[in-house]
Amino acid sequence: MQSTTRALWPWVKVVLALVALDWALFGLGLFFRLVPEAPRHPVTWGLVHRVVRRLATPSDASPVYAIGSSIVYLGVDEAQVQVELDRRDVPSPFTALTVFGSSGVDQALIAHAAEHTHPWLVILTGSVRDFPVDGQPDSPTRRVLLDASVDLPALRPRDVENRLASIVGRYWQLYRNRALVRLAVDEWAGAIARDVAPAWAPPPPPPPGPSPASSDSGVSVPPEALEWFMPNHISRRGWAAWTHWRETRRFLDYVQFMNLNGGAGMASYADDTFATHGPEGNVSVDALAWAEDELRAAGVRVVVIAFPENPILQAPEARAVIDPRLADAIAARLASDAHAHGARFVDLRAFLEPDDFYDLIHPNRSGARKLSVRLADLIAEEWHARTADR
Repeated sequence: MQSTTRALWPWVKVVLALVALDWALFGLGLFFRLVPEAPRHPVTWGLVHRVVRRLATPSDASPVYAIGSSIVYLGVDEAQVQVELDRRDVPSPFTALTVFGSSGVDQALIAHAAEHTHPWLVILTGSVRDFPVDGQPDSPTRRVLLDASVDLPALRPRDVENRLASIVGRYWQLYRNRALVRLAVDEWAGAIARDVAPAWAPPPPPPPGPSPASSDSGVSVPPEALEWFMPNHISRRGWAAWTHWRETRRFLDYVQFMNLNGGAGMASYADDTFATHGPEGNVSVDALAWAEDELRAAGVRVVVIAFPENPILQAPEARAVIDPRLADAIAARLASDAHAHGARFVDLRAFLEPDDFYDLIHPNRSGARKLSVRLADLIAEEWHARTADR
């Protein structure tokens, strides 16, 4: 018996040490004090880090969240929304929880994780690209936020190993956040490498968002370009092509601008079809409906927004490449699900002008300014409706 106890004692100490480390890093929030900023690279993982950190350090007041993909990252200015809310006497902190490439499944996972911070309003968003039929089986968001507390049927583990991992992830934060810890260690190692051997250190990553293909990005563009585009996201050639398109308003000239300024070309949008992104049998759309139901059951108000699309898609040449019925079908399904689960649906697909975009779906700085004001209006409307219901 004593020999068994002696043999087990080292393992008991290991378990106790892991429990203490988990409590210190994530129970007390030490990890996010040591690593307050999201790692710069890879960008998507850095945004997951930002989401987890913000949810781990909630404010005292009941917050408002807008959840979504890069369309929210580029289309919503947090600071401007907060200023607009203050002007409207809405006493709520606003946060955008956004990760590039977020599918409806990723949004559902983020919304589920956000419940413990007791938001009074959650805004879910989407365009066609955010709803792949298969729900994007593997994503950084899913690797960190999926655990046994998520009762989404499509994500229930089907084998013993994954069921065990989901249970462990629910109760052991160090295990669940292991990818973020590894990123932080890599970031520190990279910083040391740049100090010790700068010639061997990797180059800094590009800034997030649609990136110009040209090496002249952000160089020698006129000041007025930055009224429309974020720095480092407009090139000299891209700006020249965009200003030319503004004179002609021809669809093919806009396509030329997209090609010269980087980002996704027209052909990549043509890959989104009813087979890949249609609303029927779509795990991503189903997940968003699940999130609406869970949030409403918790007493959280929910707004679902069909995000703005570039009106240039209405050009006959665009319709020959992209089926406009797909966006209509997704919007109709989002509206139907929102109604069924007690959420509010708002269709903003036609809200912005063609000048307000980087491409076909990402608002530029002009679009973000307009959209941020509209978002503040929606939040204020929900705040007053909530007050009236009490």
